[in-house]
Amino acid sequence: MNVKYLIIYGIALFLVCKCGYTDWKFQKIYNKWTLSSIGLGLLVHLLLWGIHGLLDSVLGLLLGTLLFFLFVIRALKAGDVKLFMALGAILGWRLNLRIIVGSILLGGVIGVFVMLLNRNGRQRFLGLWLYLKRLFLMRQWERYKPDGEGAYFCFGICIAIATAVVIGIEIFNIRI
Repeated sequence: MNVKYLIIYGIALFLVCKCGYTDWKFQKIYNKWTLSSIGLGLLVHLLLWGIHGLLDSVLGLLLGTLLFFLFVIRALKAGDVKLFMALGAILGWRLNLRIIVGSILLGGVIGVFVMLLNRNGRQRFLGLWLYLKRLFLMRQWERYKPDGEGAYFCFGICIAIATAVVIGIEIFNIRI
């Protein structure tokens, strides 16, 4: 394993551990961590891999920025989007794409588990169905507003777990 990769993996793991903890403890991912990590990721890529590394870092940042539409419809919070942007700047677009997909899949599994635990899955799916119906069939734009017990959980934890798994797969060279 190249030392350059261990440096960026270490930075990314520190970031997601810190942000995952603050999301769990305070329901907030702080800008001081995400925004400074974006700058750090761009700088580290430039120093370690030159202009090609900087380009990969910028593409990863832009990939995270594309998730802004999920913030607009309230599927993600702003801190989650900024964390994806920071991870893209630190790890590049390829790993960021894997982390995004892994986080969403893990979030879905945890969401189903929370609904089973709270016994409100039918109510949640009905609310989502009505929202999608108004959005696509009736073309009535509005933000998604989940309510009630278990409506939110800390997605920063999902991002942290997915990041650890993706980095672990890279370190141990596991081919899926």
